[in-house]
Amino acid sequence: MIRPLSEEWAGDYFDGVTAERHSATVRLTSAGIEVKRADGQETLWPYSEVRQADSGYSSGRVRLERGKQPAEVLVIPDEVFLTALRQNTPRELQCFPDVRTQPRWDLTLLGIVGVLAAGAVLYFWGVRAVGSILARFMPVSWEERLGDAVLQSLAPEEARCEGTEKRAALDEMLRLLLQQLPQSRYQYKLTVMRGPLNAFAMPGGRIVVTDALLRAADTPEQLAGVLAHEIQHVEMRHSTQSLLRGISGDLVLAALGVDTTGGGMALKAAALLADLSHSREEEEAADREGMKLILAARLDPGGIVQMMEKLAELDIPGELKYFSTHPLGRERVTALRRLGDAADYVPQPLLPDVNWAETQGICACGPKDRAKEEIGVP
Repeated sequence: MIRPLSEEWAGDYFDGVTAERHSATVRLTSAGIEVKRADGQETLWPYSEVRQADSGYSSGRVRLERGKQPAEVLVIPDEVFLTALRQNTPRELQCFPDVRTQPRWDLTLLGIVGVLAAGAVLYFWGVRAVGSILARFMPVSWEERLGDAVLQSLAPEEARCEGTEKRAALDEMLRLLLQQLPQSRYQYKLTVMRGPLNAFAMPGGRIVVTDALLRAADTPEQLAGVLAHEIQHVEMRHSTQSLLRGISGDLVLAALGVDTTGGGMALKAAALLADLSHSREEEEAADREGMKLILAARLDPGGIVQMMEKLAELDIPGELKYFSTHPLGRERVTALRRLGDAADYVPQPLLPDVNWAETQGICACGPKDRAKEEIGVP
């Protein structure tokens, strides 16, 4: 018999499938955590399946996860909940550090600011590698806030394409790739926007694909290769490192909202990210790890190779943005083909029941296919 405890906590629930936030009431029982959503749906999280994420809490919030990535998530804005959870969890299943032993970001904020400031000084002294070091200590919640600020600047609401039915296929593609990750610290968000041919990853799991790139992908497998590549840029924190290398600590803090007088700083960060070019080493690493996702999902590894070769042919001055931020050498295509040769399976079709042409038209606003004309795609 499940024995509920008397106390309840209010929180937010994420189902791991969509980015939608659900208000929920949480209770601790003898069998697990009882989650009751505002729409009446109830579920029980057995204690053995629950794990603590992102150091347990940030700014007084407790974050718990359940299941494979992308996981279900519970966020409880009351750190007392963590103490109650520890006290009521069966001893053999206890894996929730006590609140008193948790590092408090609000208490160490001054130290982090000092590290960022020191990093800015080192940058001006020429030590560009400091960005990689600082990125390791940046909390995920900060990366998400930075990513959201940059996303709002680079892809404002009016430029986004959010057709529900056509978007579902892209979300399924992203979900399939993320399932191949053994673990991820991020909750990913994919945005499609109108713009010249490009795709880029931002801090905190924010990925943008333009409608021109979507239309250039003849098959779902070709786009999946690009998404796998961008996912690995996120996982390896390449964009976060680039921003920390390219701008001062004050600029990062302002973009994060720490300095409320610097509202325009997020715009500068967005402009910088739009012009940043990943290093050859970063591109090779994203290619290598991205191909691992494709192989793990048993998809056609030739998709990303075909996409890269096609993009290389679309050499339109002033229009083709992808290789300005993702430098391409012929050796990259050769290396990708060699990595794909490791596939020892018959590729399974990706999105076999989806009309790909309709999905490509997620941003269509009229009978004339302007996006294809702009990039020279017949």
